[in-house]
Amino acid sequence: MVRRLLNKLLGRSEPEAPEATDTTPKKPRIKQVYEGPNVDRPEFARGIDDAELIVACKERVVCTYNPHIERQRIYKPGRRRVGGDLDTVYDGVAASCAAMKSFSAKVAEEDGLIQPYRYVDLNHIFACCCGNPKRCPFFLKANQERASINGRMQNIRQR
Repeated sequence: MVRRLLNKLLGRSEPEAPEATDTTPKKPRIKQVYEGPNVDRPEFARGIDDAELIVACKERVVCTYNPHIERQRIYKPGRRRVGGDLDTVYDGVAASCAAMKSFSAKVAEEDGLIQPYRYVDLNHIFACCCGNPKRCPFFLKANQERASINGRMQNIRQR
């Protein structure tokens, strides 16, 4: 500090600090909830609360991997707020299934994350679990694995 003051009084200039070259915000590398495509709420889901919505979604599931749909509150790991509470990352209806538990690490890795997904959000439930499961990356990977295993089993049986 004294050196800076003396250099300033004597008219000497100090070397300036280099500027940061990368100013783009970095994407978080940990995400627990897979966000599905934005879709309109289906007719069966309009005008009902979360408890009835969970029951209505369970009745209309078309996915073969039987998703477990429930209300989830997911907290951000790390520091607590002043009152001792953790920050909430997701608060709402979410689902998980056998395909997701088996292949969430691969899907997360493709998305550039370091931790597997644990749940899918309500948009994904509407679009894939209760709509077209072929739009779900977890369903697609599970079916690819199933087809691969079935092919290998047929090769073994033919021998």
